[in-house]
Amino acid sequence: MSANNWLTDFFDEFEDDAGYLTELQILNFTGLVVEKMKESKISRVELAKRLDVSKAFVTKLLNGNPNMTLKTMVSILTAIGYRLNLDVYPRGFEVARKAFYVHTNENYKAYRLTEPVELEVRYVWAA
Repeated sequence: MSANNWLTDFFDEFEDDAGYLTELQILNFTGLVVEKMKESKISRVELAKRLDVSKAFVTKLLNGNPNMTLKTMVSILTAIGYRLNLDVYPRGFEVARKAFYVHTNENYKAYRLTEPVELEVRYVWAA
């Protein structure tokens, strides 16, 4: 058995494990938060001030704190100017999407797309 097959088999054992799936989502979430903080030029110190917590606590959160709650996630995102959107999809599918956001404020300066946007549909599922 090759090392690659062994590793694949190892992770396949956990595909239904709630603990493993939760940790994976927390890691994905914290990765997105760090990315958005960089884009918005928000430091960990600034995030700590906005959340009214210590920098050490922010570091703990962004290192994949296992006690991450939905409320904590919403608080972090609100502090950096984002909203949380949850999605569900059938098992065996992957989420592949390009973001398209619509602002509800009439005074928001929007940019028009100058070129068509192509969306690649890799899987189709109908309820």
